[in-house]
Amino acid sequence: MKFMVRLLKISIILMGSLMLSFCSTSINPGSGNPPADTVSPVLTITSPTNGQMVGVSYILQGTVTDSGSDVKAVYVKLNDGIYNQVNVSGGNWSTNISISILGVYTNYVYAMDNANNTNTVSFIWIIRDSIPSVIISAPVNGIYTNISNITLSGTASIDTPYSISNVQVQLNGGGWVNASGTVNWAKVINLTEGSNTIVARVISDNGKTNISAELTIVFEKVVFVSTTGNDGNSGGRTDPLFSLQAAVSKALAVGFNTIRVAEGMYSPGSGLNLSNSGVVLTNISGLSIIGGYSSDFFSHNGVSILNGADSLYHLVFIYRAQNIDLSGFTITHGCASGSGNNGYGGGVFIQYSYNIFITNSIISNNVSTGAPLCLGGGLFIQGGKSVTISGTISDNSAKTGGGIFVYEGTNHCFSATFIGNTATSYGGGVFVDTSGIGFNFSGTFYGNYSPQGGGIYLNYTSTNHTFNITIKSNAQYGIYKKGSSAPNLSGVIWGVGNETNSPANVGP
Repeated sequence: MKFMVRLLKISIILMGSLMLSFCSTSINPGSGNPPADTVSPVLTITSPTNGQMVGVSYILQGTVTDSGSDVKAVYVKLNDGIYNQVNVSGGNWSTNISISILGVYTNYVYAMDNANNTNTVSFIWIIRDSIPSVIISAPVNGIYTNISNITLSGTASIDTPYSISNVQVQLNGGGWVNASGTVNWAKVINLTEGSNTIVARVISDNGKTNISAELTIVFEKVVFVSTTGNDGNSGGRTDPLFSLQAAVSKALAVGFNTIRVAEGMYSPGSGLNLSNSGVVLTNISGLSIIGGYSSDFFSHNGVSILNGADSLYHLVFIYRAQNIDLSGFTITHGCASGSGNNGYGGGVFIQYSYNIFITNSIISNNVSTGAPLCLGGGLFIQGGKSVTISGTISDNSAKTGGGIFVYEGTNHCFSATFIGNTATSYGGGVFVDTSGIGFNFSGTFYGNYSPQGGGIYLNYTSTNHTFNITIKSNAQYGIYKKGSSAPNLSGVIWGVGNETNSPANVGP
């Protein structure tokens, strides 16, 4: 009897262990496949509306979305006909329908996603009557363009024995203007910046009228650049240019002030000028060049790389310009190895310019080797006012001013991370020369080197600067000042321990 009880206890323990093991295996959160998509697409019919009278032809259209596996197709049929797949673009679907016989008709529409889910069939009924029809055939609905003058074209029709008397066009709810032609018609319109809504109206000799489905066109005062573009294009979102210099010329010619650049690599002869400077901005005012866009320019979280391949003197050359904004770029492998100005500023050269903003960018691995001065590996700035640099300035080299060389000028702002820049003589991170007044320094200087002033070198009459920075691990002083008035360093955070500046924070 005791043996049986003991055996029963052992069996219960073993069964419990097996059950626990089985339960543990069944709820393992890391196993199994993701749940299947069971959500149906959402479809709407926007035109025509229930009970609307139509003529011999009309556009059936609407919207469609799917939150799971995306829309695969939209299908349409008329009465008891067969379903046909129709055009879907950017969440909009449409199809042209022609009906020759008067009467009442029903349109049926449904959508399918890539998991083969379908929505409940939508339908509307329309009345085919002897009223005129008008369709805008071109351009297609929902396009983006940077051309303000657009030619609309389309067709109009009505049952015999009637005829079309006139076709008119309305832009953004304004007045009706006559188009040229009747059965086949056209009209040039001037778009306004932003989204434009266009409709056409037809008038027949039986006194009846009808209007088309709405057409939406977005006019953007922007020039677009892509590694897959072509300089023979218009520079629009869907037909971008190839080179930055062509984009600058286009923007100036048409009076636009924005250039958007798709992510990717731009190099000499491939998006950048073949020699001297990758892109030149001379005697211009009011231009933003923004990099890092996706290939369709609808998202903005990438980087556009300007790579000089160590053959360009500068990646960006700015001379006597004002109100210029560059953002979202990596500027690299410029080599200022020439004479005169071509020996300064391997990454960026700025001279006598005002309100220049280079932000959210990386300026790295640029050099200045132009004898005898070799100034400004990353950037060279002379004169001007209110030049702002933010982002990362790293691994640039020169004889003087490894990261940045600044000569004269007022109210410049350097709000960046300076790291790993070197100068063989003065100012590993930044060298500020004669008469630089009222500069603002913020950010971090880390691991920069020069025999004098690893972080920052202030020379002679450079005065009235503000410092709100962290300076650490720079070799041959964090800040080195020569002949300049004693700067107020109360806003500086100095490195300590293994990150102390050597041989001291401030010198000499």
